[in-house]
Amino acid sequence: MDCRTFSAQHVGFVDDVLPGIQIVEMQRHIAECAPCARQDALIRRSLLVFRNMPTIHCSPGFTERVNDSIRALHDAPEPRPASFFTPGGTLAALLAAGIVAVAGFDLLSGSDAPLTHAPVVAMVPAQDEMPVEEALMASHAMLASVSTGIPIWPAALMAEQAQIQLANSAFRLANLTR
Repeated sequence: MDCRTFSAQHVGFVDDVLPGIQIVEMQRHIAECAPCARQDALIRRSLLVFRNMPTIHCSPGFTERVNDSIRALHDAPEPRPASFFTPGGTLAALLAAGIVAVAGFDLLSGSDAPLTHAPVVAMVPAQDEMPVEEALMASHAMLASVSTGIPIWPAALMAEQAQIQLANSAFRLANLTR
């Protein structure tokens, strides 16, 4: 017999409900296997302690008190199911309805006319003709204003307009007082 089979049949062995041949096998295993013998002794001692405990007796009137408690549970009013009409829920529903009403009113009262803005004219300042070498090379002001993460291809495409849009290399005197 192996330890796994011993553990599986140990309850029947302790309760003495196994056939005689299996009881003999279990006894032989206990004699041969020290860990299973310790486990058997531990379980038998625990059962002995439990069986030798004094019996528990109910106090006088215990049964009547239990029966009264059970009757009180049957006579108690049914708990109310959860309601969505609590003050907080009602306030939230009214607030949501108000928001929907305001949004609907704005949608209905809006005109269908397209939104038009006053025309804007963009002016490009006149520039002196630069030599070809300078036009191909970026100015220091443009390099300082262009992001370092910008790819080369878009930078090459906008190089001509970038000098106008991103930086002005002309210096001006500034007055810090008004």
